[in-house]
Amino acid sequence: MTMAKENPTVRIDIDPEQMFVQLSCQSMTNGEAKDVITGDVEGDSIGIAFNVRYIKAAVDAMGEEAVMELNGGMQPAILKSYGGMNVIYLVMPARQ
Repeated sequence: MTMAKENPTVRIDIDPEQMFVQLSCQSMTNGEAKDVITGDVEGDSIGIAFNVRYIKAAVDAMGEEAVMELNGGMQPAILKSYGGMNVIYLVMPARQ
């Protein structure tokens, strides 16, 4: 959580050819952290950044399966959950 306090931005890079999503963040004191999530990825490659607090709130409210819909680098993301409770979040991107 220290990285989130210094720089609350998480970058999401999506590669549909490799079928993965990479999450990354940077901090002056802690360096860089990256994680890769594999799954069903459709559409064009895209890189976009969000305030980590908003993404965390959306993920915390959702079940195990969720869908993220993106329409461009500076367009809002729509996160949808189809688990026990249907949840929809609209998250605005952060400037990089």
